[in-house]
Amino acid sequence: MKKLLYVLPVFLLAGCGDKAPKCSGEDSIGVVKKILTREYLQKGLIKLTEVNVQAIRTIGVDKEVDISHCAASVSMKDDADREYQKDITYDTQYTDDKSQIYVTIN
Repeated sequence: MKKLLYVLPVFLLAGCGDKAPKCSGEDSIGVVKKILTREYLQKGLIKLTEVNVQAIRTIGVDKEVDISHCAASVSMKDDADREYQKDITYDTQYTDDKSQIYVTIN
């Protein structure tokens, strides 16, 4: 499966430190939702009206490069009110200046 990578600016709270972004962090989940919505729309598959990320798990953290490896279950609803379920894995990492977050869906 093709890996998806998106970069979006984030507004970080003071005191975040030099840690990898949390898998369940609001910024990480927001980017995951945007990636899925854009990817499905760009492929012409479906127009998602609702995306919920649940059962979020941290598989591991690479402290050397501050990357979180994550897994989650995603439920989605399209504009025809059909529901879809999908399990995903993804990685999260801040840019060096902590102004953006990179999310790669595997």
